[in-house]
Amino acid sequence: MDDFPKKINLFKLCFEGDKRIFKYSEIPDTEDESDFVRRGNDYFSLKKINGCEETEFNPYKIQKLIENAFKKKLSSNSYNFNRKYVVYKENNKIPHKQENEGIFSIFKGFEYRFVPIMNDMFLCIDYKLIIKFNASIQDLLDLNASKRSLIGNSVKFKSTDREERNGLLIGVEDHGVCIVDFYEGGEKSVSADKLYLLCRPEVIQHILKEMRRSENVISLQRQHSLLNPRRRLVEIKKVAKSLNDEIFPILIEGLNIKLDTEPLPIEEVGYSTFYDGFTLKCDTLSEEPELQFDRGSSSDIQPRPTQYPPYSKVEDLSLIFYYPEAKEREIEVLCGDLERYFRNYFYLDKVEISKESIDSDPFDEKYVERIQNSLKFNNRSDISIIYVPEVMKYYQNSPYYKLKAYFASQGIPTQMVTDRSFIPSKYPLNYTILNLCTGIIAKCGGVPWVLRTKLKETDIVIGMSLSARLSNIGENIQMNRYIGFANIFNEYGKWMYFCGTAQKYEKNQQIEQIASIISEIKGYYSNNSYLIPKNIMIHNSKRFKRDDRDKIYELLKENFGEDTKVAFVTIDESHNYRAFDSNSSDGSFQRGYFIYLNERGILLSTTGESNFKGAFRLGTPKLLHITVDQYPKKFLNLENVAYQVLALTKLNWASATSPAQREPVTIKYANKLAKIAANLGSSQWNRINDRLFNRPWFI
Repeated sequence: MDDFPKKINLFKLCFEGDKRIFKYSEIPDTEDESDFVRRGNDYFSLKKINGCEETEFNPYKIQKLIENAFKKKLSSNSYNFNRKYVVYKENNKIPHKQENEGIFSIFKGFEYRFVPIMNDMFLCIDYKLIIKFNASIQDLLDLNASKRSLIGNSVKFKSTDREERNGLLIGVEDHGVCIVDFYEGGEKSVSADKLYLLCRPEVIQHILKEMRRSENVISLQRQHSLLNPRRRLVEIKKVAKSLNDEIFPILIEGLNIKLDTEPLPIEEVGYSTFYDGFTLKCDTLSEEPELQFDRGSSSDIQPRPTQYPPYSKVEDLSLIFYYPEAKEREIEVLCGDLERYFRNYFYLDKVEISKESIDSDPFDEKYVERIQNSLKFNNRSDISIIYVPEVMKYYQNSPYYKLKAYFASQGIPTQMVTDRSFIPSKYPLNYTILNLCTGIIAKCGGVPWVLRTKLKETDIVIGMSLSARLSNIGENIQMNRYIGFANIFNEYGKWMYFCGTAQKYEKNQQIEQIASIISEIKGYYSNNSYLIPKNIMIHNSKRFKRDDRDKIYELLKENFGEDTKVAFVTIDESHNYRAFDSNSSDGSFQRGYFIYLNERGILLSTTGESNFKGAFRLGTPKLLHITVDQYPKKFLNLENVAYQVLALTKLNWASATSPAQREPVTIKYANKLAKIAANLGSSQWNRINDRLFNRPWFI
């Protein structure tokens, strides 16, 4: 029996030979910069040159040298890079329909990172399924793909000098010319035969169908994604062994680097302690956060609106449906289901439903125009329900986003429905209808549920997103514009309101964006006679620099008082950490467990197996990497932070039946807003109606 059934996908690097590291105040003129790594004001190298100082060996000091040597050896051993840290080999191709091989290929690959922990260095490896387009945009056009199915997708530009740049395809002109928004590089005309799609399986499926080619790409993806944790761990260990055979050892100067092919064990303890050179340490939260409804509470992971009415209900509701004429029958059935669920489960006294059919294909631009024109005569409803094809969610500047943005600028929230909304349920309770009702109630001013107990040492939680890029499409603007926004939650996790910066900023003007947001938050609390918050949590997906944290803390003290306490909680989703437990039924790392990295950082599992009723699994748990910086001093322990984040995974009002999301609602809502912002022009952003500032219109 394994002494440590819990494992993490970290593989230790072992260092032998000449382990001397030398420190320099500057790089000697005669030397190559690539042989040096900058840390703070110093430079570190494995080369000994006059004027250097030998320092204690710590691989963190030379991490960049290790990464470069690893990358170089991968390339020389026939590994291809799909993205910066994602690689594959041609001989790991997964077979699929031969007639589509010229359009796309699927590969088994892996994603990697180098991770320093204490004085050790690890290679973090995760299995990755890679879908790569072989056909250029020109090839797809020649195969009868329509321009509209291609525009709005991310693309990769491959030039003759092997330069690769990513952008957004915003136009396809005649004679093989495309217009691409290269983001920081602006809009440029490029040849269609040098552009390749970067898109989701749903979009590939849509394009193939349009070209009258059959293949279930979504099923292929699910089949080979290794959602089962045990199978995934086996594949990860195979990758580690292959790397050990083909890439390691790596020699840099006189330093010899080997790879341990066994994943790092995790030891379960009941207190805060850290890596001891042999195992990482983990602990678990003793209880699942409970939810509060109007009558009663529930500790189930899954909300139970069918058992308890909403925390704060809506008395009356008026809805208007917009849909293509071809969907008349399906919409009729949906209207009846929604009305019945609103009355039976959400206790509405009055539900008014009207319908407006549109004589246009939903893929046609006229569909959007006609709905916008119709709104001028139907703008008194509480919410508009709009049909859009499912695949449109994955396109930028599609009807899905154009209509959501336009209606928001008119002060009307929207609820999009797709063909999935029409699928009959095999259960007595139709969970799709239940989810639609919950989202509609929230957007119309109701509160489906909150936490039963207050979050510890917390007055408000600010889910912040900065430097979200606005769309340039259709606007005569030569430079990119950025905005910041925040979602404010109270101590019970209740979403309070949304605020955003009115100005457009340059990308690096974060403090200016934050100053505007903080000022607006202060105004909200002052104008509504609320107690001024003193314990403030700021959730963000990218860690602020030390200088920026200091400045933000000073801004908060200026606005909320000298006794203000602040915790910057960074919830990073960009990593590739996975954890496993051979004692669980499916091998997953259980929900509510967290791994100690250091005194300010943990890895938290929010999915995975759980003993609580309503538990669910989403494949192999992808852990949340949480880092906490507190001012003026520590007032929350890591367990408090883990509980706070776990609790906030249960407060997504867009879903009553997905038991808990992987990410907390603070980050989920920020991500949704950033996606909408990328489809909004400057004028549309400024017109988002004040009526919606206290409605989660974007969920």
